[in-house]
Amino acid sequence: MNKIIIIGCGNVGLAYAYSLISQKFNVKEIILIDPRDEKTKGEAMDLNHASVINESFINFKYGTYKDCENADLICITAGNDVHVNDRDKSLDNNLIILKEIIKNIKKTSFKGFYLIATNPVDIITYYTQKLTNQDPNKVIGTGTLLDTARYKFITAQKLNINPDDVKGFFIGQHGKTGFITWSKNENNIDENDKKLIESKVISAAFDIIKRKQNTSYGIGTSLAFITKALTRESATLIPISCFDEKENIYYSYPAYINKNGVIGHKNLNLNENENEKLLKSINKIKKLIEDENK
Repeated sequence: MNKIIIIGCGNVGLAYAYSLISQKFNVKEIILIDPRDEKTKGEAMDLNHASVINESFINFKYGTYKDCENADLICITAGNDVHVNDRDKSLDNNLIILKEIIKNIKKTSFKGFYLIATNPVDIITYYTQKLTNQDPNKVIGTGTLLDTARYKFITAQKLNINPDDVKGFFIGQHGKTGFITWSKNENNIDENDKKLIESKVISAAFDIIKRKQNTSYGIGTSLAFITKALTRESATLIPISCFDEKENIYYSYPAYINKNGVIGHKNLNLNENENEKLLKSINKIKKLIEDENK
């Protein structure tokens, strides 16, 4: 991957950029696009200096939409801050911002990957695909990758074990109807603790925002992790926001991705209760889209 565009250089976009440096990602050029010209130029300068120290030698530049022309991937993090305790309430404003972004991208011949972090991510990813008419397998949202990491961290702390020993995923909506696939968890956890852990996962972002006004490192690292997977020959299994052709929406489910994009989905063999929860998530996302299209 030679060239990445980051649209939206606030806390999330910059955390993504820095994660690519710290992981010594093999990319030649990263273009930062943001209406705050001078600040973004300064960020590019600062990142270039960090890149030299870390020996990743990525060339960061402040740019414009013309730079999308020959890019491999566009990451969209632009948007208004998440509404307190409800990502869905950010939809109206963030969809307006997205439409303006896509209008500018479509003036170029960009044909690469879209990677979306803007909330509500399942719906913003859906609209990105519809507005660009790009192959759905090349339009990916961060989905519940970070929720799954939070689930594993919280559970591991509760049980005093390594997070790698916590199996299962957080799937469905990146929001209040998302849930943990407890049927895939092999640890001994009682029902009350399961409810508490799930509640903590769902509220984690808002608990962080109350304290530091944003989330950045977790989602920035998630974006870098997905980006790396999109450069590999072999597939990586990640719970991302991906397209379901049958339902005609995006929601989070473990998908296999490689340099070709999404190449398949894992069959989780969910139990009856989990299937009901997944359907609830799907219907919630559909309702939000229907309401937006009225």
